[in-house]
Amino acid sequence: METLLKYIRLADTNSIGPTTVKKIINHFGSIEDLDFEELKKLIGKTKADLVKISINSPRNYEKKLVKVIEDERVVFVTLEEKDYPDILKTIPDPPPFLFYIGEKIKCGIGVVGTRKPSEKSLKTVEVVVKKEKGTVISGGAKGIDYKAHLFALEQGIPTVIVLGSGILEMDRRIKVLLEKYENISVVSEFLPWKKANKYTFPKRNRIIAGLSEKIFVIEAGRKSGALITASYAKRYGRKVFVYIGDEDSERWEGCKELLKKGIAKKIEFSSDLNKDLISFLSKPRTFDEVMSFLNSNLKDTFSVLTRLMLEGKIIQEGAYYTRI
Repeated sequence: METLLKYIRLADTNSIGPTTVKKIINHFGSIEDLDFEELKKLIGKTKADLVKISINSPRNYEKKLVKVIEDERVVFVTLEEKDYPDILKTIPDPPPFLFYIGEKIKCGIGVVGTRKPSEKSLKTVEVVVKKEKGTVISGGAKGIDYKAHLFALEQGIPTVIVLGSGILEMDRRIKVLLEKYENISVVSEFLPWKKANKYTFPKRNRIIAGLSEKIFVIEAGRKSGALITASYAKRYGRKVFVYIGDEDSERWEGCKELLKKGIAKKIEFSSDLNKDLISFLSKPRTFDEVMSFLNSNLKDTFSVLTRLMLEGKIIQEGAYYTRI
């Protein structure tokens, strides 16, 4: 516990951010092995003096933190420990410490997007999660995030929820997931009682990007927070993919912008969606039923049906379409 408290004091030092903490730990190996004369050479005398004062100055909330960790079964891991995710150590500004409840923190695929998604996007989340089969990393927000977490758990796939607040401030929906499912981790770099604000969410987004081997932005408007996650992912050398359900819709303006800037690549899941459609057509269906199933417009539905007929996978009989 004392090691954690030293990390908190170090991270709380003026002018010392996550990048400098990483530099210090990479050099010394452990916060317990700091040599302040050597630290002066590493980060300069002014910063080293601040660190010396700060790291030896207990915070007034430390007893409260210890009690919360014990009472709420909160686990913590610091940057120097083996259980700290290796992939997160590679980013330039890793969190010096993480609090979590549930399973150990894993890396995986990031799935992010709007809080108010279309049905087409929700269906695409399912396709992505099924296809990738890796641990799903997201932020626990309503919409795309929550859909990705819930669907992964329903499929027996692990998920990591990265909070934009402290552990104690998680909302009821996430508590229900913790109570109902295994293979779930709820993670935060903030002190357990920290409330979310406009500054905490971008910090949260960098962790999602840092834990992800690749990121899928399913639906994002121009001001979506998912774009911040994508930018971090690009900076960290992760692959970024966007889904665009309708080129003419403002719903995907952010995704189109990522594509235009070269931050992301467009990915189509047509083969997977076609499999679902062909299964749907095991019984004869009308054009309107197919359009509703695809949650698509008339033009795109006609295009899909025409292509499948040309490929010899379905036939049209009067007003109905059915698989061969």
